[in-house]
Amino acid sequence: GIRRAVLTRNVEASLENMHIKLEQTLGVNLRFDPAVARDTMAPVITLDDDNVDNTEEELMMQPIPMKPNPDAILHICNEWNCHPMDVIMVGDSATDDVTAGYRAGCGGRVLIDTGADNDSGFGGPQNEEERMERTPHVTVKSLLELLELLRRG
Repeated sequence: GIRRAVLTRNVEASLENMHIKLEQTLGVNLRFDPAVARDTMAPVITLDDDNVDNTEEELMMQPIPMKPNPDAILHICNEWNCHPMDVIMVGDSATDDVTAGYRAGCGGRVLIDTGADNDSGFGGPQNEEERMERTPHVTVKSLLELLELLRRG
C-alpha cells in the first residue's frame, strides 16, 4: 500500500481527534504515521566543535518548524527511511504545502484546489523563484480525483 503521513498547522490533539473520527466514520483504523503538527517535538542534533559524535546531552527536543519550511517533510522522510524524491507532497496551499514540497525536494507536488484561501498569509509570489516554488506538478479538485490519477498510473 501507499504510506501516508499528515503534516498540519493544527495541534497534536486535533490530529488524534481526526484519527478517531476517521475510524468511527470509515470503520477502519486509518492512521497517518507519522502525524506531524505544529507542536510535534523532534530531536535536534547539535555538533560539538571538539567531537563530531553527539552525546545524549547534545540531543534537544524542539518543535519541528512548519510549512513552508521543509524540515517537517524531511522529518517524515527520516521516519520512513526514504529520500524526498520518493515522496509526493499533497496539500491545499500553494504557499505552504507546495512550497514545502519544493524546498524539501519531493518527487511530486500536488495541489488540491478547494477554491478557498488556505495559505498562511505570505501573499502572492514576489519573484520568479517564489513562483517556481508554488507551482505544483499536478492540480486536482479532490482527493478522489488524485486517487483516480494514481490508479491510472
